[in-house]
Amino acid sequence: CLFTHHMWIGAFCIVGGAAHAAIFMVRDYDPVVNQNNLLDRVLRHRDAIIC
Repeated sequence: CLFTHHMWIGAFCIVGGAAHAAIFMVRDYDPVVNQNNLLDRVLRHRDAIIC
């Protein structure tokens, strides 16, 4: 029961982190400021990463 409880807590934390990342991408991401950093390189190669 304790293991399952902590798995649920971990899952909620991961989902919350993904939601916050999505909100950041919609509201605060500026491609002019973020040139050639890790996030920019991941976004430029997202099609290759997804498939």
